[in-house]
Amino acid sequence: MRVKATQRLTIEDIPKDQRAWMEKIVASVNDYVTQSIKILNDGIVFPDNFIGKDHVFDFVFQTNVISLPIGFLWLYGAAPKSLQVVSATESGDPVNISVAWRFTEDRQVELTEIVKFTTAPVIATLTATKRYKIRVRVTP
Repeated sequence: MRVKATQRLTIEDIPKDQRAWMEKIVASVNDYVTQSIKILNDGIVFPDNFIGKDHVFDFVFQTNVISLPIGFLWLYGAAPKSLQVVSATESGDPVNISVAWRFTEDRQVELTEIVKFTTAPVIATLTATKRYKIRVRVTP
């Protein structure tokens, strides 16, 4: 179901004795309603509705000592509480991984250890010289 266009608020809709102070917020209210309708009609997605960050780590793995930790700067006031792996590929092929992570004093979200699940052995380190793209979603 789509939200149909609504009538915009005009200064004439405001009682005359309130217009002086309301005039300053009419444009903001109209902008808020317009943006809300657009979000609802286009589908609600993570960046529109939650504080957090999607980030893609794109790197060629060498060894744990050389390649890790790998991180990005967290720009939000509240510290991150959750990191979820959204997707991962190894040289373009999907791979099932698990990560350990931390939030540092200098506001970095860092992956500190990465393992992949395989058929044999069941848990393995990443493969040297392979390109990994790991998309994570981090939220406070």
